[in-house]
Amino acid sequence: MPKHRLFIKMTCLILASLSILLLFPACANETDNTGKETSTDKAAAGTGSEITDAESELTYEFPDLDFEGEEFIVLAQPVSVYDFYVDEMTGDNVDDSIYLRNLTVCENLNIEFYEDYSKSDPEILSEIEKAVKTQDDTYDLVSHHVISLGQVILKDCLRNWYELPYVDFENPWWSSSTVEDSTYNGIAFFAVGDYALTAMAYTFCMYFNKTLAEEYALGDIYQTVLNGEWTLGKLTELSKDIYSDLNANSKADENDFYGLSMRTGGTHTAAFQWAFDNPIMRRNSDGTLTLALNTEKMPEIVVQLNNLAHDNPGTYATSDRDTSYDIFMEERAVFCMGEVGNSLSYFGDMNDIGLIPYPKWNVEQTEYHTMSNGAHDVLAVPKSINTEAEMELTGAVTEALCAQTYMLVMPEYYSRALKYQGMKDEISSQILDMILDSRVFDFGFIYNSWSGAAFLMQELVAANNDNWASTWKRNERSYKRYYQNLFNFFDNYQP
Repeated sequence: MPKHRLFIKMTCLILASLSILLLFPACANETDNTGKETSTDKAAAGTGSEITDAESELTYEFPDLDFEGEEFIVLAQPVSVYDFYVDEMTGDNVDDSIYLRNLTVCENLNIEFYEDYSKSDPEILSEIEKAVKTQDDTYDLVSHHVISLGQVILKDCLRNWYELPYVDFENPWWSSSTVEDSTYNGIAFFAVGDYALTAMAYTFCMYFNKTLAEEYALGDIYQTVLNGEWTLGKLTELSKDIYSDLNANSKADENDFYGLSMRTGGTHTAAFQWAFDNPIMRRNSDGTLTLALNTEKMPEIVVQLNNLAHDNPGTYATSDRDTSYDIFMEERAVFCMGEVGNSLSYFGDMNDIGLIPYPKWNVEQTEYHTMSNGAHDVLAVPKSINTEAEMELTGAVTEALCAQTYMLVMPEYYSRALKYQGMKDEISSQILDMILDSRVFDFGFIYNSWSGAAFLMQELVAANNDNWASTWKRNERSYKRYYQNLFNFFDNYQP
């Protein structure tokens, strides 16, 4: 076996049953105050070849297939190893649920499961192109960085998901964005399924230090959100007068105290355009898409974000994620831009923080919106998977992995870890639901590659450049050309 692959196989269904007992000893009889089974029962409800969602009575049955020990290999970016592979039971509920998921799929479909996360981004793209060119069916599934993976679409390297048997996007373990945003003209090269946890973990949000907010008399931040008054103007107002030169060097630097720690890179600032209901593409009634980013309010959005990042005394703006997060973790900022998964990773040891959405553009905007970082995984199938047997394997295993993640892993990751370990109070937990429900995906972002318009606004803010109109005019032709080539490729795609 090649060293770069991790291997996991289930050899006995008794092991799965034993694992369930070990993993969920206290879940089987939990109820809420109405007497209904709680969400933790979703993880314990099914064994063997059938798993049931106890609350919705949704049932997943493994198809009657036997792949006779066939290898199933996922090509994935290194940061995604947490999504896929745990090599033994550890006692950690999330790890153990992932382990159990993989074992159960292996047993019920009789496969050997490998995951290759040894390759860099350029190597992953190169592997896909090489596999398609040589018709090498080594990799059955790709899970990779959504923006980067777009670079191989126009090279005709990916298969349309709607060609795969056993895949049903109506099931809740697939994000509705696959149909609503990834699909054009009946074709989708990317799918967002629960198997890739990063699509949830990388959802943008903001955090605030509750003690510091109280010390600076900022009012009830949660109530401001719930009243619909959490806007860009409110964020600027609350943060602008909070600054202290801690190192007394008469220079605002990363060692000082701020109202807001703001990251201008990594899509954190780009996310504001979706928060302000200003997507790249809007779908028309006939299903076609229109490039819609250049709205009347976009020049003012750039001006106001530049004001927040560069002219607001209470903001420390940096492109570096760790610097931005360190300032907040060291309690030297009241507010911080981040992702919901940070509540477990970076901010897990902080006990006095609250979770809130990105602000709205103004109070007239009726809803909060957010989106997921462009580094999140999407699922794709190399076009080298081209025989009926190969597509049957990929379709059946991927559907099963997403279903098992929904049934087994999500109750642990979302309900137990994110909500009850990561969130520090009940309102944060409620707002987490609101944030995830408000996620938007955008065809113009999902398939942006590095050639579309997704990061223009962020680049202007990072450079403290207010000239949206002239910059858009200079780039508009190339954006339109790129997206039109993309539409043409969808229109003329051949299996």
